[in-house]
Amino acid sequence: MGKVLKKIFFGKNKRRKKRPGLEPSQFRTRLRILAFCGLMLYWLAIFVLTHIPTVPSWVVISGMSDKTMHLIAYFVLTFLFWTALSAGTKARWNSWRVWVTIAFIAVYAVCDELIQKLVHRQPDIMDFSADMLGCIMSLIIWTFAGFWLAGFLHGVVVIVILNCFSVYDLAGTSEAIGVLFYFLGYGFIAYSLSQALIPLSVSKGINRFYWAFPVPVLLLLLMKAWDLHTGLAVEIRFVAIALLGIVYSLAVSWFMTGRKSGQNSRDVLTTSFN
Repeated sequence: MGKVLKKIFFGKNKRRKKRPGLEPSQFRTRLRILAFCGLMLYWLAIFVLTHIPTVPSWVVISGMSDKTMHLIAYFVLTFLFWTALSAGTKARWNSWRVWVTIAFIAVYAVCDELIQKLVHRQPDIMDFSADMLGCIMSLIIWTFAGFWLAGFLHGVVVIVILNCFSVYDLAGTSEAIGVLFYFLGYGFIAYSLSQALIPLSVSKGINRFYWAFPVPVLLLLLMKAWDLHTGLAVEIRFVAIALLGIVYSLAVSWFMTGRKSGQNSRDVLTTSFN
């Protein structure tokens, strides 16, 4: 009798249907679009920076070598270009995509140096060499790492170079630059690492956040220890901002993909490109 009344007043207990997951082809398409948009914005930014007659004050204050900045700029440019071209798959050196990437970066680097004459800046073969070194470094990472792990490694390399090859903390040159560098930089590597660990989390049953949190924090502590060693002041507020970026990015990762494995429609986003 109770079951009959329950059906009359409440109807049948229907289970909610799970949203279908993204197909790999769908994710690749979305990733290419996002990477292409990021590539265009980043490309415009570095083009402007390399073609203004006066070098920005924060660049001068940092004391970082011009060659180091060229290396970082083209290292990130190659990361975005490869992601847009290959949708974050590993680089195969017998593939046309690798050589198209190298050719594109080389042609643009040459044009970039030649056009600088128009703004009274001198072309430099060493700048071109630094550009190509950044390109090759990025492709080497892509050779051994899929999308998320490659993103993590690229982020670590950029943070280490900016932190260790500058005679003055870049964050100290501008409050806005400091916030962006620490929040987005450390947040990005934390999120990328948490996503890269999903296959291991699924196969071994471990909690990926046990690694995704301490690794970026350890990197942050090492960078601050380096600052102390080289006589640079440690800004506590930027350390707090970096920790906030790490916690926030891991919270987003938890919400999107669950504690141990992908548990919603974004499963393929984390498992197909490691």
